[in-house]
Amino acid sequence: MLGSTSTPAATARGAGFSLVELMLVVVVLGIVTAVGVQTFDTDDRKLDAAARAIEADLLEAQGLAIQTRVPFGLLFDVAQNRARFVIADGTTAAASETALRLIAGLDTTAVDRLLAAQASAHDGFGEVTLTAADFGGLSRVVFATDGVPQAGGLADLRLGACQLRVRVQAVTGRIVVTAP
Repeated sequence: MLGSTSTPAATARGAGFSLVELMLVVVVLGIVTAVGVQTFDTDDRKLDAAARAIEADLLEAQGLAIQTRVPFGLLFDVAQNRARFVIADGTTAAASETALRLIAGLDTTAVDRLLAAQASAHDGFGEVTLTAADFGGLSRVVFATDGVPQAGGLADLRLGACQLRVRVQAVTGRIVVTAP
């Protein structure tokens, strides 16, 4: 056995991986995992942010209807992928400013609050798509002066394979974000 001069220590050293090699594999796996999770997580966050923005707008419309005593809500435009604040007949507060100012018992501050809400509406959802909006056959939900919607319903959002639904309950006016 001239060619075989290995000692037990040399055989043990050649049979495994060094600490540096193991660390390198762990780092590479960590990077690959982080990139995959970040991509998935970003879509989820964008979708959740859009759903929460709609929920916030609905809560604002509901609160303004109660505080100003003017039926107020949101009109969902699926084709334009956006939502905007409206009064009961579906027109914007800005388009109805003169009529609002003539309502007996409605002070200037209340009208200004309705107009300010109109200016703060979200003009589109970015990459998130508004796929459906149905509130008793209409694409708008209007809250009465007691905060109860004229009709309950839902707005569906999608980003890639992920979906979320914003529901407005008919009797209570409760607003929740759920999976479809």
